[in-house]
Amino acid sequence: MLEASWRDFHHYKHVFVRLNIRSEFNIPKVHSMQHYMSSIRNLGAADGYSMEGPERLHINFAKVAYGFSNKRS
Repeated sequence: MLEASWRDFHHYKHVFVRLNIRSEFNIPKVHSMQHYMSSIRNLGAADGYSMEGPERLHINFAKVAYGFSNKRS
């Protein structure tokens, strides 16, 4: 699916140039994306991109806010 999306992006990106939305696509992040598919396949998901940490922080902050509330609404 990611590879198909990558092909579609490159197939249709000329539309953005034609409509003067972008003048070109010489963007380092766009270049880096072509390496993501093989990196994920070879190495797995990158450490630090798990949602466990942010979810835990949300729980902690929600508990703190609830502690300061009237605990009814």
